[in-house]
Amino acid sequence: VVAIADRLPGITGVLADWDGVGRIQARHLHAKGHRRVLYVPPDYPYPSALERQASFFEEAGRLEMEVLLGTPTAGYVAREKLDLAAHRRDERVLEHLDIPSRPSAILCWDDHAAYRLAKRLAAKGLRLPGDLAIMGCNGSVPHIEPEWNLTTVRAPWKALGETAIAALKARIDGAEFPQQTTLPVELVVGATV
Repeated sequence: VVAIADRLPGITGVLADWDGVGRIQARHLHAKGHRRVLYVPPDYPYPSALERQASFFEEAGRLEMEVLLGTPTAGYVAREKLDLAAHRRDERVLEHLDIPSRPSAILCWDDHAAYRLAKRLAAKGLRLPGDLAIMGCNGSVPHIEPEWNLTTVRAPWKALGETAIAALKARIDGAEFPQQTTLPVELVVGATV
């Protein structure tokens, strides 16, 4: 068995640099002038998402940024499966913006959540990034043409898969393979921050 993306105890893992993701996100938002950020966490405790969340909060604190913790929301959900509960969670995220000292940026744990929230923000008349910046994570391309060129940190999904196959083959052949392999990530500067 080889785990892809999430660090699981006792299992060979092929991971993206999740710790680096959170730091890259905080530094990029800070460099763009954002000092008050709404962080939107996942609605499930994925180890990789929790790892990058922790590193984002740590780096944001070091940079003296204020981070508000938003309502957890889903990542990818097929449109036909996007139920009322998921819509309500997304709406609760937007309630965090109805305060006098509104954050200048939203950081979503996943690109799919960022695209959904961007669409809702635009429907409310907000300009991205003029009125509010939004950033995601994973470098996931939605199944439909996106309306925005999202700023994100891309995980090397193809390389993760290839490395996991190599790890599995090595285990089957009885060859040595590192217990954990961490691959670098890449900041993708889009038009939303």
